[in-house]
Amino acid sequence: MIPTGYWLYRDDGTPVEPPDGDGSPPDWMKAPTPGGTNSYPDMVDPGNGAIYSAPFPWDAIRWVAYPDGDKTGTTLWQMEVSDEGFLRAEADEPSLWAGDWCKYTKSVRLDELRRRFAAKQALSLIDKWDAPSIVKKYLESAANGNECRDLRDDVMNAIGERAQKIPENDGDQAAIIAYQAAYTPKSADYDIWSIMYVSVVSNHFLASRDASDMFNETAQSMLTNGSG
Repeated sequence: MIPTGYWLYRDDGTPVEPPDGDGSPPDWMKAPTPGGTNSYPDMVDPGNGAIYSAPFPWDAIRWVAYPDGDKTGTTLWQMEVSDEGFLRAEADEPSLWAGDWCKYTKSVRLDELRRRFAAKQALSLIDKWDAPSIVKKYLESAANGNECRDLRDDVMNAIGERAQKIPENDGDQAAIIAYQAAYTPKSADYDIWSIMYVSVVSNHFLASRDASDMFNETAQSMLTNGSG
Protein backbone atom coordinates (compact mmCIF):
# COMPACT_ATOMS: atom_id res chain seq x y z
CA MET A 1 0.00 0.00 0.00
CA ILE A 2 1.30 3.45 -0.90
CA PRO A 3 1.68 5.63 2.23
CA THR A 4 -0.58 8.64 2.67
CA GLY A 5 0.71 12.03 3.76
CA TYR A 6 -0.57 15.55 4.37
CA TRP A 7 0.96 19.00 3.94
CA LEU A 8 0.03 22.65 3.72
CA TYR A 9 0.36 24.67 0.53
CA ARG A 10 0.02 28.38 -0.23
CA ASP A 11 -2.44 29.91 -2.67
CA ASP A 12 0.31 30.13 -5.30
CA GLY A 13 0.79 26.35 -5.14
CA THR A 14 4.07 26.34 -3.24
CA PRO A 15 4.47 24.23 -0.09
CA VAL A 16 5.16 25.71 3.31
CA GLU A 17 8.55 24.92 4.77
CA PRO A 18 9.20 23.25 8.12
CA PRO A 19 11.04 25.52 10.61
CA ASP A 20 14.46 24.19 9.59
CA GLY A 21 13.80 24.29 5.84
CA ASP A 22 15.58 26.64 3.47
CA GLY A 23 12.49 28.83 3.04
CA SER A 24 11.96 28.46 -0.69
CA PRO A 25 10.47 25.69 -2.85
CA PRO A 26 12.72 24.07 -5.47
CA ASP A 27 12.40 25.20 -9.09
CA TRP A 28 11.24 21.78 -10.26
CA MET A 29 8.22 21.58 -7.95
CA LYS A 30 4.83 21.97 -9.68
CA ALA A 31 1.69 23.38 -8.09
CA PRO A 32 -0.58 20.62 -6.72
CA THR A 33 -3.65 19.50 -8.65
CA PRO A 34 -5.84 16.42 -8.08
CA GLY A 35 -3.99 13.52 -9.70
CA GLY A 36 -0.87 15.62 -10.30
CA THR A 37 2.57 14.45 -9.22
CA ASN A 38 5.90 15.83 -8.14
CA SER A 39 9.17 13.92 -8.32
CA TYR A 40 12.47 15.00 -6.83
CA PRO A 41 15.17 14.59 -9.49
CA ASP A 42 18.01 13.98 -7.02
CA MET A 43 18.51 12.33 -3.66
CA VAL A 44 16.39 13.48 -0.74
CA ASP A 45 18.01 16.23 1.27
CA PRO A 46 15.76 17.79 3.97
CA GLY A 47 15.93 21.57 3.86
CA ASN A 48 17.04 21.45 0.25
CA GLY A 49 14.15 20.33 -1.90
CA ALA A 50 12.57 17.26 -0.30
CA ILE A 51 8.84 16.69 -0.69
CA TYR A 52 7.54 17.07 2.84
CA SER A 53 4.49 15.41 4.34
CA ALA A 54 3.18 14.37 7.74
CA PRO A 55 1.39 11.08 8.48
CA PHE A 56 -1.64 12.89 9.93
CA PRO A 57 -3.29 16.28 9.26
CA TRP A 58 -2.69 17.36 12.85
CA ASP A 59 1.05 16.77 12.53
CA ALA A 60 1.17 19.00 9.44
CA ILE A 61 -0.54 21.78 11.39
CA ARG A 62 1.76 21.40 14.37
CA TRP A 63 4.84 21.86 12.21
CA VAL A 64 3.76 25.22 10.84
CA ALA A 65 2.31 26.39 14.18
CA TYR A 66 5.72 26.57 15.82
CA PRO A 67 6.77 30.15 16.71
CA ASP A 68 9.21 30.10 13.78
CA GLY A 69 6.89 28.09 11.53
CA ASP A 70 5.76 29.17 8.07
CA LYS A 71 2.15 30.29 8.58
CA THR A 72 1.35 31.24 4.98
CA GLY A 73 -0.35 27.96 4.07
CA THR A 74 -4.01 28.10 3.08
CA THR A 75 -4.79 24.58 1.83
CA LEU A 76 -4.24 21.14 3.33
CA TRP A 77 -3.43 18.54 0.66
CA GLN A 78 -3.73 14.79 1.00
CA MET A 79 -1.21 12.89 -1.11
CA GLU A 80 0.24 9.51 -1.84
CA VAL A 81 3.93 9.56 -0.97
CA SER A 82 6.93 7.47 -1.90
CA ASP A 83 8.30 4.96 0.57
CA GLU A 84 11.75 6.15 -0.52
CA GLY A 85 12.91 8.73 1.99
CA PHE A 86 13.05 8.93 5.74
CA LEU A 87 10.91 9.76 8.73
CA ARG A 88 11.92 12.33 11.26
CA ALA A 89 10.15 11.68 14.55
CA GLU A 90 11.67 13.08 17.72
CA ALA A 91 10.00 13.06 21.11
CA ASP A 92 9.17 16.76 21.16
CA GLU A 93 8.28 17.10 17.47
CA PRO A 94 5.48 15.88 15.21
CA SER A 95 6.46 13.30 12.60
CA LEU A 96 7.81 14.60 9.29
CA TRP A 97 8.35 12.51 6.14
CA ALA A 98 10.89 13.67 3.58
CA GLY A 99 10.38 11.81 0.30
CA ASP A 100 11.21 12.02 -3.39
CA TRP A 101 7.75 11.57 -4.97
CA CYS A 102 4.11 12.38 -4.33
CA LYS A 103 0.73 12.23 -6.04
CA TYR A 104 -1.86 14.75 -4.90
CA THR A 105 -5.33 13.34 -4.28
CA LYS A 106 -7.60 15.74 -2.38
CA SER A 107 -7.50 19.11 -0.63
CA VAL A 108 -9.42 21.21 1.86
CA ARG A 109 -9.18 24.92 2.66
CA LEU A 110 -7.57 25.52 6.01
CA ASP A 111 -9.98 28.26 7.09
CA GLU A 112 -12.98 25.97 6.54
CA LEU A 113 -11.26 23.11 8.34
CA ARG A 114 -10.35 25.34 11.28
CA ARG A 115 -13.90 26.66 11.54
CA ARG A 116 -15.49 23.21 11.58
CA PHE A 117 -12.97 21.80 14.01
CA ALA A 118 -13.33 24.74 16.40
CA ALA A 119 -17.10 24.34 16.37
CA LYS A 120 -16.84 20.62 17.14
CA GLN A 121 -14.49 21.31 20.02
CA ALA A 122 -16.81 23.96 21.43
CA LEU A 123 -19.80 21.62 21.08
CA SER A 124 -17.96 18.89 22.95
CA LEU A 125 -17.77 21.30 25.92
CA ILE A 126 -21.29 22.73 25.71
CA ASP A 127 -22.41 20.89 28.85
CA LYS A 128 -19.85 22.73 30.96
CA TRP A 129 -21.69 26.06 30.88
CA ASP A 130 -25.15 27.55 30.50
CA ALA A 131 -24.80 28.27 26.79
CA PRO A 132 -27.61 30.30 25.17
CA SER A 133 -29.60 28.34 22.59
CA ILE A 134 -28.34 30.54 19.77
CA VAL A 135 -24.77 29.55 20.59
CA LYS A 136 -25.58 25.85 20.33
CA LYS A 137 -27.52 26.43 17.10
CA TYR A 138 -24.56 28.21 15.50
CA LEU A 139 -22.01 25.64 16.65
CA GLU A 140 -24.11 22.75 15.34
CA SER A 141 -24.44 24.42 11.95
CA ALA A 142 -20.70 25.10 11.71
CA ALA A 143 -19.75 21.62 12.90
CA ASN A 144 -21.96 20.08 10.21
CA GLY A 145 -20.50 22.22 7.43
CA ASN A 146 -23.63 24.37 7.01
CA GLU A 147 -22.48 27.36 9.01
CA CYS A 148 -25.15 29.99 9.75
CA ARG A 149 -22.76 32.89 9.28
CA ASP A 150 -25.44 35.48 9.96
CA LEU A 151 -25.51 34.25 13.58
CA ARG A 152 -21.87 35.01 14.33
CA ASP A 153 -22.40 38.50 15.75
CA ASP A 154 -25.40 37.36 17.80
CA VAL A 155 -23.35 34.49 19.21
CA MET A 156 -20.50 36.75 20.25
CA ASN A 157 -22.96 39.22 21.78
CA ALA A 158 -24.72 36.41 23.64
CA ILE A 159 -21.47 35.24 25.19
CA GLY A 160 -20.48 38.84 25.81
CA GLU A 161 -18.13 39.84 28.59
CA ARG A 162 -17.69 36.27 29.75
CA ALA A 163 -15.35 35.71 26.83
CA GLN A 164 -13.34 38.84 27.58
CA LYS A 165 -12.32 38.12 31.14
CA ILE A 166 -9.80 35.81 32.71
CA PRO A 167 -11.57 32.45 33.10
CA GLU A 168 -12.38 31.47 36.66
CA ASN A 169 -13.80 28.01 36.01
CA ASP A 170 -14.42 25.37 33.33
CA GLY A 171 -17.62 27.10 32.24
CA ASP A 172 -15.80 30.36 31.57
CA GLN A 173 -13.17 28.52 29.55
CA ALA A 174 -15.78 26.66 27.50
CA ALA A 175 -17.54 29.96 26.78
CA ILE A 176 -14.28 31.46 25.52
CA ILE A 177 -13.77 28.48 23.21
CA ALA A 178 -17.28 28.94 21.80
CA TYR A 179 -16.55 32.63 21.25
CA GLN A 180 -13.34 31.78 19.42
CA ALA A 181 -15.25 29.33 17.20
CA ALA A 182 -17.63 32.10 16.10
CA TYR A 183 -14.92 34.74 15.66
CA THR A 184 -13.35 34.06 12.29
CA PRO A 185 -10.93 36.75 11.11
CA LYS A 186 -9.49 36.58 7.62
CA SER A 187 -5.90 36.20 8.73
CA ALA A 188 -4.50 32.76 7.91
CA ASP A 189 -1.95 33.23 10.70
CA TYR A 190 -4.71 33.62 13.25
CA ASP A 191 -6.63 30.66 11.86
CA ILE A 192 -3.71 28.33 12.51
CA TRP A 193 -3.19 29.69 15.99
CA SER A 194 -6.92 29.38 16.68
CA ILE A 195 -6.61 25.66 16.02
CA MET A 196 -3.82 25.42 18.53
CA TYR A 197 -5.61 27.64 21.04
CA VAL A 198 -8.90 25.75 20.97
CA SER A 199 -7.28 22.34 21.19
CA VAL A 200 -4.70 23.12 23.85
CA VAL A 201 -7.10 24.92 26.15
CA SER A 202 -9.90 22.39 25.94
CA ASN A 203 -7.60 19.38 26.05
CA HIS A 204 -5.47 20.36 29.03
CA PHE A 205 -7.83 22.42 31.13
CA LEU A 206 -11.12 20.65 30.52
CA ALA A 207 -9.92 17.11 29.83
CA SER A 208 -12.06 16.87 26.73
CA ARG A 209 -11.62 14.31 24.00
CA ASP A 210 -8.15 14.29 22.52
CA ALA A 211 -7.93 17.29 20.19
CA SER A 212 -5.62 15.66 17.67
CA ASP A 213 -8.03 12.76 17.11
CA MET A 214 -10.93 15.14 16.60
CA PHE A 215 -8.92 17.29 14.19
CA ASN A 216 -7.76 14.29 12.14
CA GLU A 217 -11.29 12.92 11.91
CA THR A 218 -12.65 16.32 10.87
CA ALA A 219 -9.99 16.69 8.16
CA GLN A 220 -10.53 13.15 6.88
CA SER A 221 -14.29 13.64 6.72
CA MET A 222 -13.96 16.88 4.75
CA LEU A 223 -11.43 15.36 2.37
CA THR A 224 -13.57 12.28 1.81
CA ASN A 225 -16.76 14.23 1.22
CA GLY A 226 -15.15 16.97 -0.86
CA SER A 227 -16.02 19.69 1.67
CA GLY A 228 -14.17 23.00 1.87
